[in-house]
Amino acid sequence: MLIGAGIALYLLLFMGGAQDDLMIMHGEKYVKKVVVDKDRKGLILAEYKVIKGIQKSYQKMNKKNGKLLKELIKNYQTDETTFKSFFEKLAEDEEQVNDQFFSHRLIIQEKLTQEEWDEIMDKIQKSVSKDEKTVGKSLRSFEKDLAKMKSKILDVLNEDFRKDKAEAAINEFIESVKKSGKEIVEYAPDEKELLLEKNTSKKELDQLGDEIINQWLELLNAVATLHSELHDIATEEEWPKVSKWMNKI
Repeated sequence: MLIGAGIALYLLLFMGGAQDDLMIMHGEKYVKKVVVDKDRKGLILAEYKVIKGIQKSYQKMNKKNGKLLKELIKNYQTDETTFKSFFEKLAEDEEQVNDQFFSHRLIIQEKLTQEEWDEIMDKIQKSVSKDEKTVGKSLRSFEKDLAKMKSKILDVLNEDFRKDKAEAAINEFIESVKKSGKEIVEYAPDEKELLLEKNTSKKELDQLGDEIINQWLELLNAVATLHSELHDIATEEEWPKVSKWMNKI
């Protein structure tokens, strides 16, 4: 819902959307090689052309939302109600985008034969397995950034009575983010099987999309909670330094 400028972009881009997990969305170049029938190939590639347009709009939306989230974190006065409203709008937008992607996956499923599907998915799995290694490295790098954020914020809130409270809040946040992040980027066996099936239904895709959105919301709610807890510890004058490191991950 990122390797990018700040935690806002991490949460909104790096973790990706349900549509990124559809497997078949990575298959355009394999369709060109595997599908022999020119008419069907043309129809399938037309779906990929539409998908590219949706992806472009989605990336723009994420970039805009990332900036908005950064501003909310930066603002000392942002309360939990404001965060909640923003997150609800993010979830609604994501559901709408998912619906578009899912619809095009279903069309592609229908137009491919089972033999073509199996060959294409086999090639996609090999390609995606390489990406998964990159994701693992990125998560490890993110954990180092979280540790740095903690150190820098505690340098600001360095009196013992405040430092202990801040450290406890940040530790809880880090554990929550690591847990939710790992759940988002790692497939459960049943989820992966669902994505590999040619006959996966719209209902099943919607359920998977909702699960991923809920995992994102756990991440985002952890940000709102950390903001609230650090707000109660830091002064308004200190907040620019605190929020700077929240947004610099």
